[in-house]
Amino acid sequence: MNHQGLSLYSKVMYSPQFQRNLKIIIVQNQDQYHSILCSTDLTLSAQEIFRIYSARFQIEYLFRDGKSHLGLGDAQVRKESALNFQNNACLTALNLLKLEHRKHQMQQEVISIFSYKQQQYNQFLIDSVLSNLGRTPKFYKNQSWYIALQNLGSISA
Repeated sequence: MNHQGLSLYSKVMYSPQFQRNLKIIIVQNQDQYHSILCSTDLTLSAQEIFRIYSARFQIEYLFRDGKSHLGLGDAQVRKESALNFQNNACLTALNLLKLEHRKHQMQQEVISIFSYKQQQYNQFLIDSVLSNLGRTPKFYKNQSWYIALQNLGSISA
């Protein structure tokens, strides 16, 4: 089966280690790289299992960014309501950042908080240097060297 430029192959197989049948999905891209996904729900299609795994990894990116850059999990509170507020504030900040990024991007690419922070710092630095040289930064923002410098040090999510 072909899904988003990927080939999905599935088969139900018995696993002696888990002592049960598993639905095994092999995901292969055009470069012949592959991943193996497993599910204990034998009724799900290969496409549905792939969709669930894809959503899971996006959720893991949210928690990784929240823990690494927004203090998710670093609350020094004991009340459940205060802990919930802090977690909600971190995840709201993360979603607002991603919304801001999408608003300014032509394509819907994934970005990590680290990359966003790096790009914003680089833009501030470039604009400061240009301003100190008597140049107007907005005239340079679409030039390739400006974009390259703005993305310097960025990573993908």
